[in-house]
Amino acid sequence: MTDLICSYYTVAGVSPAAAGASLLPFEDRVRACAEAGYAGVGMHVRDYLALRRSGLSDQTLAATLRGHGMRHVEVEFLVNWFADGEAGERSRRDEETLHHMAEALGARVMFLTGDLAPGNPMSFDRLLEKFAALCARAAERGVAVGVEPCAWSNVGDLDAALRLVQGSGAKNAGLFLDLWHLYRRGLDYGRLRAVPPGLILGVQLDDAAAEVQGGLPEDCLDHRLLPGDGAAGAADFVAVLAEIGVTGPLSVEVISNAQRARPLEEAARVSYRAARAVVDEALSR
Repeated sequence: MTDLICSYYTVAGVSPAAAGASLLPFEDRVRACAEAGYAGVGMHVRDYLALRRSGLSDQTLAATLRGHGMRHVEVEFLVNWFADGEAGERSRRDEETLHHMAEALGARVMFLTGDLAPGNPMSFDRLLEKFAALCARAAERGVAVGVEPCAWSNVGDLDAALRLVQGSGAKNAGLFLDLWHLYRRGLDYGRLRAVPPGLILGVQLDDAAAEVQGGLPEDCLDHRLLPGDGAAGAADFVAVLAEIGVTGPLSVEVISNAQRARPLEEAARVSYRAARAVVDEALSR
């Protein structure tokens, strides 16, 4: 767990709510992450499509990553994968793009969550049926699928994510655990000791204040804290993961107004240093 990945939004300079791609040049972002100490970067499907429209080829993107020593690539994020109609058609196009990104850029996992719509109208049984089919399509492309519990979705906690992963019967399905979401749903990190470490396909580090600012979506998108700066017990979280044998790289996902306001190099540097301090503390126990 000593390698750190800089998640897309940590240095994108844009909010997920804006539904847009980063305005910062791709090579500048990769360079800033490498200089900060990161061993990998994240790419969002919207950002990838914008980069391709700008004229950058897969070969150029991959060469940029290699040239700056990026050993890990994280690709995200699939929404509405359970939907029918126009939303479902858009999601299937994004799904295909994510499969292609994984193949072209050397990623091993794509990730998603449940129904984010108010009231979460999609039934869990229908969600499970759709998820099993999605995993089958991903398996044909050699891609694993990580389920990220999202605090206000109908896959909002560890139990729901496990139910989806294990209920699907898919060998390429697993968990993608984000500290902010687990903390906001009150998870006792000790419960992770009962999770087979092989099911944990990815981990995202960040932090949270003791009290929610605004609603959960606002707190998630505008007020996350650097790892170690909040009340979520980031080092305790990492220590339990190390104890159960999780060995993969950790992704640093700091999404906040404060992070977006930082210059690119500073955003990469402060997020890396904060996460590194948390990991070093956890692994020294």
